[in-house]
Amino acid sequence: MREPEWVEVADGVFVWQHSDLLLNCGLVVGEKECLVVDAGAGDARGRELAHAVRRVSDLPWRVVVTHGHYDHALGVSAFTPCPVYAHHRMPARFTQWLREGRQATVAELREAGADELAQLVATATPVSPDHLVTQRQTLDLGGRSVTLIPLGPAHTDHDLVVAVPGSGAVFWGDVVEEGADPDFEGSYPLEWGQSLSRLLDSAEVGLAGVNVPGHGSVMTREGVEEQCVALIRLSEALRVGKERGADPAALVSAASVAGFGEPALEVAAQAVLDPQS
Repeated sequence: MREPEWVEVADGVFVWQHSDLLLNCGLVVGEKECLVVDAGAGDARGRELAHAVRRVSDLPWRVVVTHGHYDHALGVSAFTPCPVYAHHRMPARFTQWLREGRQATVAELREAGADELAQLVATATPVSPDHLVTQRQTLDLGGRSVTLIPLGPAHTDHDLVVAVPGSGAVFWGDVVEEGADPDFEGSYPLEWGQSLSRLLDSAEVGLAGVNVPGHGSVMTREGVEEQCVALIRLSEALRVGKERGADPAALVSAASVAGFGEPALEVAAQAVLDPQS
C-alpha cells in the first residue's frame, strides 16, 4: 500500500489522504501547538498518521474529530493523552454505534472484501472526546487560530467544521463530498442543504477557497456551492413528496432533480421516511 504524503494546501495547513476510502486527515501547525483533524479508521491508521505528523512538526498536538463515524474517529487512541475536541452530541452517537452498529459495520466491510479495514474497525480502541463544543470555539495554536463550528443537522446531527482564518482553508468532514455522492446513511436530508448554506454565508468560511472534504480531492468554493444547491433541491423534493404521502419509489423519482445517483437517493428517501431519533 502506498504511504500517504502530506500536501500543503495553505500556509501551515496540510492534508493527508489515505487510500482507505480516500479519507482526508488534516494538520494545522502553529508556533506552539498543532491540530490534527480526524484520525483514521483504527489504531494502526492513527499510528501511521501520528508518525506522519511528526515528520512535519514536533509540537504538542490536539485532535478534533469532525463526526463520530468509524473512519474519522477510531484512530484517536494513537494521539492520546491530549485534548480531543468534538461536537457535544458526538459521544452519545459514537457510544450508540459502538454498542449497536460496530459489529454490523465490520460484517459489511468483510462482505465487501475490505478485510483489513474490517479488522481495524473490529480491534480499534475507542476514545471519547473530552472537549465538547456547543458553540463556535476558537483555539489558539500560537500565531495561528482555528475555529471549530458546530453545524445544524446535515451528514449527522453532530458535524463539526474546522475553519482556519487567514488561510482560506476549511475542513468540512463529510458535510461535503468530492468524487462521489454524499453519504445519506443516518443523515438529515431535509436540513442538510440549509445547514450548509447558512455556513457558506458565515464570516468564517465565506471566502474559503481551499475546501477539504472528508473524502476526495480538495474543492473550490464553486464546487461546494454546487453541492449545496443540489442538497437544497433534494430537500425540497423530499419534503414535498413526504407531505403528499409518497412511497419510497415515488420519493426517489422526485428527488432525482438533485442529480445524485439512484442508490444515494434511495438511502436519502429512507432517512426521511425513518428519521433519526
